[in-house]
Amino acid sequence: MRNASSKGNEPEHSSTDAFKAVRSVYAAERRLDELAERVSLAGDLLRTTVQVQLEDQNASLLTSMEERARLQVQRRRRLPRQRRSLAPVGHQDAIA
Repeated sequence: MRNASSKGNEPEHSSTDAFKAVRSVYAAERRLDELAERVSLAGDLLRTTVQVQLEDQNASLLTSMEERARLQVQRRRRLPRQRRSLAPVGHQDAIA
């Protein structure tokens, strides 16, 4: 509890205390703004990380599909002409 001044019921240094309170509010607001900016940057970084991982996964999948298609073409070229005509035509055979 503060000491009351001898001239009245007002606490001593009330304008100084009010000034300190206002400065504290502004400082807290500034810290919250800085924190919000850091959280936003962290969210951007997380989204970028996920995007890069998805792109890596897609590239790996495309490489695997390309390898399978290449092997199918090689197999079809190795079959004698007669066996090719007797081989059942599936979806993948129709594409190649």
